[in-house]
Amino acid sequence: MSLSLESLVSSLPLTPRPPAAQGSRGAAWLEALSVSGVHSALGVPSVLCAQVALGDEEALGFAVVPDPESRLERASHGEMGLEQSLALAACLQAVIAEDKIHGNRRTLLAIVDTPGQALGRFEETHCISFACAAAVEAYAQARREGHPVLTLVAGGAFSGSFLSHGMQADYIVALAGKGVSMQAMTARSIARITRRTLAEVESTAARVMPMSYAIADAHRLGIIDELLPVSADSTGNSEREQVREALRHHLQSIRAGRTERGDLRDNPYRAATVQVRRGMREQWLAADELLQAQKTIA
Repeated sequence: MSLSLESLVSSLPLTPRPPAAQGSRGAAWLEALSVSGVHSALGVPSVLCAQVALGDEEALGFAVVPDPESRLERASHGEMGLEQSLALAACLQAVIAEDKIHGNRRTLLAIVDTPGQALGRFEETHCISFACAAAVEAYAQARREGHPVLTLVAGGAFSGSFLSHGMQADYIVALAGKGVSMQAMTARSIARITRRTLAEVESTAARVMPMSYAIADAHRLGIIDELLPVSADSTGNSEREQVREALRHHLQSIRAGRTERGDLRDNPYRAATVQVRRGMREQWLAADELLQAQKTIA
């Protein structure tokens, strides 16, 4: 059986419901930056969208938020589940299609505060990996089609949720302070898999930067392009303007065809990454030369 975004969306109970009660930093920041309030996307209350003012231009912002009344329990705390991934992907695809008709390319803003990917039997049997991949592809396609894509990390950016919603941006901006963190897996999960105690995992994370949960270390590693000295728990006028100005600045760079992302070769914390990339490229080129030589002989 072939899988498609349309078939998966139609197989889920996407009965329209009002937006979920706002109880996350993602919802708070989307509301703070919006110009006319937030709305649920495709009737999925845990996926919010809103028009966001960024200087002279408006962006379309998205946030995945908790929904205690979710019919899928594993996605009730703000996780990226089946409904969330598919609704987000479908909305992005609709924006891309609509803008093609009108000849403009709206800016997309992903506001991130998610605890991870929804993992459960229902999610696995309905191919959660395909659903998340649909969201990844939608963001990537938007960039290829000329839509500027920005990300604001306002809370947790974990695992498959961040890969699906936020990682595909042209620029990633994060807020500072307690509660803003990034990692591929929770400390408890790492402890179970490695058969170490939670204390041992946390001690290692404090010493080994790639395992760190601190958003400042993600910035040092180059995953985060800019770390703003703004508390994620405060959405006052001053904080809102600082965030808007940073996003507006990066948007102008994208529109002008400039890149402000640092080169990994200049990052002292990524020396091993650069070395591995160089080695892989050399092996790839050597294998390609060998293949071409064999074709010539044949």
